[in-house]
Amino acid sequence: MEPSIVTRVSEAAGCMWDWVLAMEEFSKAFKDIEPKRKKVAQLKDRLQKSEDELNQLQENCIKLK
Repeated sequence: MEPSIVTRVSEAAGCMWDWVLAMEEFSKAFKDIEPKRKKVAQLKDRLQKSEDELNQLQENCIKLK
């Protein structure tokens, strides 16, 4: 179905069809992006833990001097 053809028949239906197509595109993008967002969150958490560990080691090293 072409949005232009639907709009010629009914402007309201054409707007609704545009919305449906937009939601379909959003869904495809979300399915692609959401796993990447989760991976970024995991990596940020891992980075924070590593930085905390580094700070602890640096503090211990300074105390030993």
